[in-house]
Amino acid sequence: MGGGKEADSVKLKGIIKSMVPPLALQIYRRLREGAPSEPEWEVVLGGWLANKELGWDHPSISEVQRGKWFKFCELIQKPRPLAVSHESPEPHGDDVLSHNALMSYGYVLALAAGGGKQISMLDWGCGAGHYFPLSQQLLPGVTLDYTGYDRGHLISLARELNQGAAFFEQPDLCFQRRYDLVLSSSSLQYVVEWKVGIRQLAAATGRYLFITRLPVVLDTTPFVVVQRVKPYGYDTEYCGWVFNRMEVINEVLQYGLTFEREFLMMDRPQVKGACEQVQYRGYLFRKSDAT
Repeated sequence: MGGGKEADSVKLKGIIKSMVPPLALQIYRRLREGAPSEPEWEVVLGGWLANKELGWDHPSISEVQRGKWFKFCELIQKPRPLAVSHESPEPHGDDVLSHNALMSYGYVLALAAGGGKQISMLDWGCGAGHYFPLSQQLLPGVTLDYTGYDRGHLISLARELNQGAAFFEQPDLCFQRRYDLVLSSSSLQYVVEWKVGIRQLAAATGRYLFITRLPVVLDTTPFVVVQRVKPYGYDTEYCGWVFNRMEVINEVLQYGLTFEREFLMMDRPQVKGACEQVQYRGYLFRKSDAT
């Protein structure tokens, strides 16, 4: 009897299939099985113009960063390890990847301070200003003259959250002086004319320039990727460069800086369509005539 029921079931499915349009069946299967998700990282063959999202200008970015700010500040208080990413959907204090990046920055900050009682710095692409409280935790006995630059909605948030720091959304204002340390952390890749960005950063460098959390390849030419960031709570996606390592270094060197040290980050995103997979690194440069 079981075999008869099975045969009837197969026959009924065949009748239903013959009556339902093919497109409806495709939609049903897609809903039942789940549509294949797009990769977080993917090469953009059409370059920057192929991406029409708001990118970093999307208001969800500042909204999400505001919601995580106080948790971030709590997790960097001593004696906790400095092991938190402000980009994590749910910040926690045991992220080894972030510990590597933040302690590398701590070394650079201490080097730029040079044992003095104060240090001036420009955080170019500062977001909500996370490096301001972080730097205070790293060098608690040093007076920090901190200037941040970013997009308008992020600068508004940074001013709201940080007391005792200066924030600008007009690049000309932050480039009117030189700083002991110029920091570009995960920001240069989002500038279409990145060589212009390097020229401005080098001109503002009084002692040290630290370009870090930079996506690079070692053996191939630069290319553009799209990152889909909805898993991080941002309702957007954005384009960015993946640089050739030596091309960036050589570009900086022509502005009177020397290459001091390279830093290995632990980020290794898998980029769909890339002929060479991406790694993140940091690059420290020193002004040649700095004392």
